[in-house]
Amino acid sequence: MKKRLLTLLLICTLLCSCLCGCAPDKKDKITGFESLSNAKIGLVTGTIFEGEIKSQFPNADRVYSDYYTNLLMALRQGKLDAFAVDETIYTALRWEVDDVVCLDQPVMELECGFPVSEDFIDRGILDELNQFIKDSRQKGLTDQLEDKWFGEKEPEDIIDYSDLPAPNGILKIAVDPTLKPVTYVKDTVITGFDIDYLYNFCKEYGYGMEVISVKFGGIIPGIQTNKFDFACGNIFKSEERMASVTFSDTYCVSRGSLIVLADRYVSADSSDINSTGEQENSSLIEKIKSSFEKTFIKENRWKLILDGVYVTIIITIASLIFGTLLGFGIYLCYRKNPKITSRIASVYSRILAGTPIVVILMILYYIILGDLKISGITVAIIGFTMTLSAFVYDKLVVIVNGIDKGQTEAALALGYTSKRTFFRIILPQACRQFIPLYRSEAVSLLKGTAIVGYIAVEDLTKMGDIIRSSTYEAFFPLISTAVIYFVLTWILSILINQINNRFDSRKRSKDKILKGVKPE
Repeated sequence: MKKRLLTLLLICTLLCSCLCGCAPDKKDKITGFESLSNAKIGLVTGTIFEGEIKSQFPNADRVYSDYYTNLLMALRQGKLDAFAVDETIYTALRWEVDDVVCLDQPVMELECGFPVSEDFIDRGILDELNQFIKDSRQKGLTDQLEDKWFGEKEPEDIIDYSDLPAPNGILKIAVDPTLKPVTYVKDTVITGFDIDYLYNFCKEYGYGMEVISVKFGGIIPGIQTNKFDFACGNIFKSEERMASVTFSDTYCVSRGSLIVLADRYVSADSSDINSTGEQENSSLIEKIKSSFEKTFIKENRWKLILDGVYVTIIITIASLIFGTLLGFGIYLCYRKNPKITSRIASVYSRILAGTPIVVILMILYYIILGDLKISGITVAIIGFTMTLSAFVYDKLVVIVNGIDKGQTEAALALGYTSKRTFFRIILPQACRQFIPLYRSEAVSLLKGTAIVGYIAVEDLTKMGDIIRSSTYEAFFPLISTAVIYFVLTWILSILINQINNRFDSRKRSKDKILKGVKPE
């Protein structure tokens, strides 16, 4: 308990440092690309900027992260000199913060397209989508949506796509909802430029929309296995990507640029550009109040946290129950037929133990169960059930085999049946050694659910990431996630400890102690 409290205190201290800004060392002014030749430049993992950054800044250190929020925090702390972003994302960045600027010189021109599945092409929908893209340019719809979403202020209205008539079927659209203002969550609904764009397409051609939240790394595998019809969300076209998946025509053009701190940038006319917003002058109390409001109050984001907690608990409890039963069942089969069962179970457990759980989940979701209409939550439960069952089987074999064989022989000599000997004498002793190990594995399973975002599951961690990507605030989304995980693991440990106490002979009441062989 003391270790957990110390860990939580350390997390709070570190995050308070992040919120306070951890003032970076004074560094040289930035005038343009020539000032960044030996700089540290941040990149979002998987971005197509990497090749251009490597080419234009060969001596620069490249630092990677999954989210722009992390790059912004590193920039403020002096860990980065700049980070690459396309100018549509910079639009939303300006809505939330005022201490960064975009360099005038672009890194590269970017063309956005919709990656589509083979099934999407076979049904002829790609031709319809490409025709819509062409018509939207001619009719001015594209310009209208760009003015709405890439302007100075965040739009207030949200399109309700849930009630679209769908005479021609429903299209499954995969999105990464952390790319404000292109695809992000507002008032607990996924919205943005791409969502509005596709709403107009579906409305015109008679399709419904099922928007599925997926981590960016899981989008292309889902498209390739026909799990989704197509995807959106600032997915730029490149030769390498187009060799792996088919893209629609270009529907939006942007520029890749570098973001730097405003107080380090000197413009072409040699005048300093300094931040004059509230962020520089506000006190710590005001920062905490603002961060709390953005994280929990604004747009009812506390509901996202609750939804994430609910999903995390469901996956954990179901996986613990089914995984324990499956693992114990495999062990009982091993007791009856040790030669056959041990060989099969050995291969089963080695495969699961030697494969990262995120890979197991993606194989299940996108390949093995890809053709089935099964939710990501169910797939997550199956995946964690399999890994836990392998653990339960392995530990039971080792622990039970370690118990003195003489106890079994003595019980049989006293008239116990083999079954009763195992369940009344051997198994209780094994549980005293097994449950502490099981408790650690259960806690690891709970924390391991943080990766289920790769298979379109919005758990606690994913919801925290969504909030951070919308607010560009790190403190409360991270600290609330850490505290909730701490509380959940603490409660889980208490529950398992209560079970362990039932097998502790020192805590057993006298009427529960065996005093001989009861008649059958």
